[in-house]
Amino acid sequence: MSNTTSSRAFNLTNVRIAFWVTTLFLGIFTIYTSRHFINTDGLIYIEMSDGVKTGEWSRLINLACSPLYAVLLGAVQLIFQPTPFTELAALKVSGFLGLLSCMFACEYFLYELRRLRILCLKNESACLILTALVYALFVIAVLIWVKDRLINPDLFAFCAILTAAAALTAIRCDPESLRSYVILGAALGLGYLTKTYILVMAPVFLLCALWAGGLTRRVIAGVCLASVIIALLAAPLVVGLSMRVGRPSIGEAANFAYTTEVAVQGTAEHIPELLYPSPKTVYFHYGAVCTDAFGYDIAYWSLGLKARWNMRTQLKTLTKNLAEFLSHTGYLFGLLAAFVGFMYATGQTQPFHFKHRAIQLILAFVALCGIGLFALVYMEMRYVAPFGFLLGTALLLGLNYKERFTKVGVAAGLLLLAVFVGFILYGVMDQMDRGVRSHRGKASHSQIFEELTEVTRFLQAHGAQSGDKVALVGAHYTYWARMGRFRIVARIPDEREFLASSPERRAAALAALGKAGIKAVVAAGDAFTALAQDGWHSVPKSGKWVVFFPEQHRPDGSASAGEKP
Repeated sequence: MSNTTSSRAFNLTNVRIAFWVTTLFLGIFTIYTSRHFINTDGLIYIEMSDGVKTGEWSRLINLACSPLYAVLLGAVQLIFQPTPFTELAALKVSGFLGLLSCMFACEYFLYELRRLRILCLKNESACLILTALVYALFVIAVLIWVKDRLINPDLFAFCAILTAAAALTAIRCDPESLRSYVILGAALGLGYLTKTYILVMAPVFLLCALWAGGLTRRVIAGVCLASVIIALLAAPLVVGLSMRVGRPSIGEAANFAYTTEVAVQGTAEHIPELLYPSPKTVYFHYGAVCTDAFGYDIAYWSLGLKARWNMRTQLKTLTKNLAEFLSHTGYLFGLLAAFVGFMYATGQTQPFHFKHRAIQLILAFVALCGIGLFALVYMEMRYVAPFGFLLGTALLLGLNYKERFTKVGVAAGLLLLAVFVGFILYGVMDQMDRGVRSHRGKASHSQIFEELTEVTRFLQAHGAQSGDKVALVGAHYTYWARMGRFRIVARIPDEREFLASSPERRAAALAALGKAGIKAVVAAGDAFTALAQDGWHSVPKSGKWVVFFPEQHRPDGSASAGEKP
């Protein structure tokens, strides 16, 4: 090996070490400072994971959420055996494992790009700058857009998408190797068991595999092999979902999202029982035991509803979602476009040939399909983060760079890298700041967790036991019920309607909840703390949380419906 090659390999190793050390440090930092934060859908996966501990595997069949991440959470619980009050912090280890899996997938992706000589320029500075910029794009995607502090499978979905993209790159490099098709099929099949949308994207990846490899007999056989692997991995979940809803189904998340966010027609099969009309008070009859009967299997309540196509509504949704995407990524793609334009204008590139840039076009096509899929329905950055990363990488590496950058080109690359690093540090510090201290009048995640803990202990001190039925007024955190193993089976959805109602109507709604066997009604807000004369009890050390005990306000003192005498 020549001295130049050895030096380049050594410096590339240094860049990789810096990437691993820095990313893991920042990732662990955000996880630790946000160890008491619980996102809404995180509770769903935690509840599903109970099936692993109890052997009740049917709990893993959720109409909106795939099971593989819940299996991981169940394994973590079996290993650490946390208490109800330490469970959340223990499960944050899943974020670290998700980050680690994404980093390995990123290394595999860059390895395949180097095999195609896209990141193997003769000039050491040029090679290292482009590699560092791709690493920076990746860190932005996983730590800022997805956020490893969340309890959800989006990092593992990112890993699946990135592994599949690396397999496409490998197929472009060596179309005859069946190993790449096996990896492609396994990534997409396991990805579907992580997030439903990956199965929807599978045809796009398979089509791109044909594009990358060419329509030869060997490539077609490889794509067929990948398809078989996807089908075998997906089959158990598809069968389980189809049996539950009584028709073929790969998951109801898409239908739920579309009927909720875009347009809907039809009548829901499962309608909550109306206990009192105004303020509206409802009871959710759901078969499985869970913390939140409404929020645990959200798509269950949309069965029977169908998406209604309307061009005007769809265009409005598309425009709104693309604007949301650009609000988070506009700066990044703007900087990348400026960098690419500058490099072209200063003569850092050679003549462009589409044939030699095929993999960049393939990656861009996959990315645009993924972003477009969510733009049609609902846009959230953690969902489209892997596609944003692929699109940014395709844009950055799309030019046919010369083997050497001039000093101006090197300076431009270092400046862009510095801006990206600055944004990463700002995003991480912002997450840390919200985790440990209040910000702009909002309590920190640690403070919120302490308040929820106080709500749980207050209920337990007043006789509430595991399995008791409780109700919630408005849309607030529900993790207090998980810690006490209470069951939220009823709600007064609109707290403003409740507060605007007359005292007589409020009392009637609460009495209806008592008759339905509700042990306690929980709410939060300044307006509720002023209702002490109506029987609401403020929870000490909890901020604005209050509790109403229906059984303490029965005119006749009789037992509630559903309660044991």
